[in-house]
Amino acid sequence: MYSIILVDDERSLRESIEHIVDWEGNGFHLIGTAQNGLDALELMENDHVPDVVITDIKMPVMDGIELAKKLRDEYPTIKIVFLSGYDEFQYAVEGIRLNVVSYLLKPISKDEIENCLNDLKNTLDEEIQAVNDMSRISGEYQKNLELMKISFLNSLLTEERFEGINNELEEVLKTHELEFFNRGKILFTIRFVENQASNNQKKNTEFLRFSLLQVIQDIVKKYSESEVFLFSSYVVCILTGNLKELDEMKDILTKDIIASTLKLMNEKVVIGVSEYYLDIFKTSKAYRETLTALDYTKPEEEEYVVFIGDVENTSSKTEFLEEVDERSLLLAIKTNDIEFVKNTLDNFFDDKYYNEHNRFTVLRTIISTIYMNCIRALRETVGEVDDKFNYRYQQIFDAVQYDERTVIKKELISFCEDTMQVILQNRAQTKNSLILDSMEYLKENFSDPDLTLQSISSYLNVSSSYFSTIFKKETGKSFIDTLTEMKMKKAKELVLMTNDKMFEIAFECGYDDQHYFSYSFKKYFGVSPTKMRKDNIAELTQL
Repeated sequence: MYSIILVDDERSLRESIEHIVDWEGNGFHLIGTAQNGLDALELMENDHVPDVVITDIKMPVMDGIELAKKLRDEYPTIKIVFLSGYDEFQYAVEGIRLNVVSYLLKPISKDEIENCLNDLKNTLDEEIQAVNDMSRISGEYQKNLELMKISFLNSLLTEERFEGINNELEEVLKTHELEFFNRGKILFTIRFVENQASNNQKKNTEFLRFSLLQVIQDIVKKYSESEVFLFSSYVVCILTGNLKELDEMKDILTKDIIASTLKLMNEKVVIGVSEYYLDIFKTSKAYRETLTALDYTKPEEEEYVVFIGDVENTSSKTEFLEEVDERSLLLAIKTNDIEFVKNTLDNFFDDKYYNEHNRFTVLRTIISTIYMNCIRALRETVGEVDDKFNYRYQQIFDAVQYDERTVIKKELISFCEDTMQVILQNRAQTKNSLILDSMEYLKENFSDPDLTLQSISSYLNVSSSYFSTIFKKETGKSFIDTLTEMKMKKAKELVLMTNDKMFEIAFECGYDDQHYFSYSFKKYFGVSPTKMRKDNIAELTQL
């Protein structure tokens, strides 16, 4: 059963509609009636928020248009139906903007209202069913799961980082049955030999690529847990295993692909092969490596396969730094997450790296990496970098030749902590400045009827969501509550200390509508402005 409120200033019409309509027979419970928009809002204040409001357009105190505006801002899920006369049809354009779902033209019959109610009930039923029809949603989900998987794989090739997915990655891999991606990986990219283009034009190119995909899928599954899919004009293979397995496998696998496509399809292909990598987010880098490798292939000289490591030095960084998520490191420094920084440094100072690399090279690479991320964090949050950070970096860098790793590590943690402290102090100063500026602006402009959260955020050059959060956190009150408090304090002062008319006080406090001002005043103080003034005069008289 859905709830409904009827709003109309014509008492006879309101009571007629109330009694002739079979509300419950049409799936609705009439929870109340009101003679104007303000009465309707007061009715809703008492926990009677309906699913539907049927309202006249032309009414005193607060008309249907103004009521619809309030409902749109405070109760956006309510369905609104306008009752209108023929000469009020021009309001239809405004109604569309206010989410009005239907119009009933006066004079109106019982059948017309009940037909409207039937349509509304169907709409509400469909909305609830759409949310709760899990079998339908599950069916759609299963139908699109493969498309979602391909979309995820394509994203791996094109994006270096996935916003918000870090903590959900395991769930994504599980959903698409790709848990094996947590192992080491190499990536193959395969395409037809370009000088076969003229021959391929005689055939269906899309069909050829799909056939190539099928052939390669059948081959690769014999060797490794893998994923083979189409991307652009290429077939891409992501193969998994440990470094030794993949190193032994890649030569024979590439030969198998070349020989099989020639035998089964009478087509020649070229293959680019990436370096071995662990981090799934390095897939885009591996893909770029394979495209570079393809540029080195020379099918006319029977060079069909190129391993990028054979032709280019892709290990310009120390190997272990390829596994470091520098973006997360930068974020940790910005957000004062010292534990993440310490864990990162623990990984940096693992013994295995010192057994495989020159000690000085490793230490200096670590120091430079930490320094660059600290400096970047300072520049992006504070703007300027004190020379003391550059001087301190040089001291730590020079200390490599005689200090132990534990000392260097301790100094780097201290360096990061000092960086974080500067960022925290700057952020606190920025927040204080933001709140002070906003309060000053509010004091000067609270009487502006157009003052909103959006307008003050624009003035302060910050997003409304950020300003709203910071304002409440720092002041203990929401922006709207603070603005209302300022308006009401000024209103009370004018009510008690002047003889201004109520519409003048309403205007001076930022209210275009005197009736809405009185409604807000009573809601805030528990008494209307007129009664407050009368009570005050009575008290003064008794004195």
